[in-house]
Amino acid sequence: MSQAIGHIDFFPNGGSDQPGCAQDKISSFLNGGLLEGTRQLVACNHLRPTEYFIESINRNQKSCQFTSYSCDSWQMFMSGKGCESCGKRGRLCAQMGYHSIDWFRKRRNSKNFYLRTRGEPPFC
Repeated sequence: MSQAIGHIDFFPNGGSDQPGCAQDKISSFLNGGLLEGTRQLVACNHLRPTEYFIESINRNQKSCQFTSYSCDSWQMFMSGKGCESCGKRGRLCAQMGYHSIDWFRKRRNSKNFYLRTRGEPPFC
């Protein structure tokens, strides 16, 4: 979904095409077998958020974080115009995933957050 629907909305990689999901479909069948090939072909972009969430639970707190930046749009985030700072006391950044509730408990307002991820684990 490209529209905000929650108290905090995260749009990794703009919210649509996720890195690592656009690999050659034939090679995904050859390298990963029938199950992995089907997964890549049909649902990779839809399943990737589940992998992000699992990684956000299992991650090492210091070395792997999904730091996300408050911004008006993905285009503004990518241009680096005013969205590259966490601001005073980190008010403009949140950790995507399991730990996002920490930001909301402190702030109690709605925001959109953007970040870039890797195409393979670790994604952060």
